[in-house]
Amino acid sequence: MTRLFTLSLFLVLLTLPRSLLAMEAIDELSFYGRANLSLNRIDLEAGNGTQLQDNWELRSNTSVLGLRGSQVVQPGLRAVFQLEYEVFVDDGDDGNGGSSEFNQRNSYLGLEGKWGRLIAGKHDTPLKMVQGKIDRFNDLLLGDLRSVMQGENRPDNIVIYRSPVRDNWQWRAALIPGEDNGTSDPAHDDLSNAVSASFEYKRDDTRFAIAHERGETIDTDVDYITRAAFEHNESDFSLGAIVQLAELVGGGDEKSLLLSGEMPLQGRYFGKAQIAL
Repeated sequence: MTRLFTLSLFLVLLTLPRSLLAMEAIDELSFYGRANLSLNRIDLEAGNGTQLQDNWELRSNTSVLGLRGSQVVQPGLRAVFQLEYEVFVDDGDDGNGGSSEFNQRNSYLGLEGKWGRLIAGKHDTPLKMVQGKIDRFNDLLLGDLRSVMQGENRPDNIVIYRSPVRDNWQWRAALIPGEDNGTSDPAHDDLSNAVSASFEYKRDDTRFAIAHERGETIDTDVDYITRAAFEHNESDFSLGAIVQLAELVGGGDEKSLLLSGEMPLQGRYFGKAQIAL
């Protein structure tokens, strides 16, 4: 006997007016992009002294193309979307064993109003987003925060709620269904096989945020992560710090710290410094 049960939520389709479904002009629509190339001299060794890489390399550093827009559904309710892709302008190689000029980044469909914002798709987790602009070399090969910290995740099939700002506070919460077919053991087939949440306080030029994340469907070797971030910006300097504790699957933990700073130089030039442990 075969039994099929399907629960579908057509939230957006039920609320969008016929005019929008007929692809009439969208209220707000913008096309954006960025090309970033660098010529790098790379000398990389393993902890035991083994040479891993020693060469010159032309590299595309998170060059992107994107399209975002929104449409008023009814007074106080707006539909929003974004489609963003990384493009590899150096050689068309995504670096993951394939050869593709496009790699999906934050892409979503959702609704927003005075009550907040709800989106679904592929997107950075709330824990990743608390870094703000603290990771000042996040587009570079070895300068990226992910070189020393877990948690830099952009999972598929994520649903994120962002609250409105009240008394300088804002919070985000996300759930990620595992989407396994339910026949494996353990079965990652629940609505929230992974969750991520953050709280942020911002006043004037100072921001503090804390986030927590758990679930092996995001990082297969991490059970949970707790991250705290601090950022302060002035006209003549910016400072930031991130501290993190990651509990590893099977026992053990990983403690990380990042400190960064930035100051304007002449004209449009800036000086940046960053250290991570």
